[in-house]
Amino acid sequence: MEAIAGESVLEVGVGTGLSLPHWDRECKITGIDLSPEMLDRADQLCRRHGLRNVELHAMDAQNMDFPDNQFDKIAAMYVVSVVDDPGSLLREIHRVAKPGARVVIINHFEHRHPWVRKVERTIAGVTGLIGFNAALPVDPVIETEGFRVKEVLPANLLGYWTMIIAEVEK
Repeated sequence: MEAIAGESVLEVGVGTGLSLPHWDRECKITGIDLSPEMLDRADQLCRRHGLRNVELHAMDAQNMDFPDNQFDKIAAMYVVSVVDDPGSLLREIHRVAKPGARVVIINHFEHRHPWVRKVERTIAGVTGLIGFNAALPVDPVIETEGFRVKEVLPANLLGYWTMIIAEVEK
């Protein structure tokens, strides 16, 4: 993320807060998640690590309670394929980001290889029952208006997930 001292960072879908100790302690970190139980665990982690620069909020990422142009950096890790409407999520990220903000999305997207993609589409009905879209295409995400995509990289185990690094245009 290249977050530097004094910047405001939003972590969308913060979950249990596993990444929170890795942020620069001179940045103001805001984590949101829909699950109060997950946020309780994130709060415990913050207390254990003495993270006084973190605020946690129960909030729907598709309808955030933040003012426009609030954050310098936004991370959305493993969130795009679990929200009801990825387009709403991306519009909200764009709205709350400052002009020029860096946005990093890490997520599973539909595989480019046709055989793997066919398997993903086959299991999508089952994965949908647990709230995960296994067949989410990447193109609508990287083509979202208001974002200038700088890099699309393989990430995590065997490069099966994707990291999108973008800059907000306003």
